[in-house]
Amino acid sequence: MRYKKQEKRYLALDYYEWKELVNGINEYRKQVIDEGGYVDFINEILLKLIDAPTKKINIMEGSKRRTNFSAKSAFGGSAITTI
Repeated sequence: MRYKKQEKRYLALDYYEWKELVNGINEYRKQVIDEGGYVDFINEILLKLIDAPTKKINIMEGSKRRTNFSAKSAFGGSAITTI
């Protein structure tokens, strides 16, 4: 028997994004329960998300190059102004 390698996906979420994702999946879970559906798979996903390890990473705030969108771009001016 051959086994395929499964791809894994990693997301970098801050606390508020993580919290919203957990709340959204939990709300979906409640909806499925109210409809009498099967929630074991949703429970597994929710537990993986809750028990996921955390890792601190460095994030560069700001950059040397900024892009501004101007109102005149909608009326035929240049679409992007780079500073």
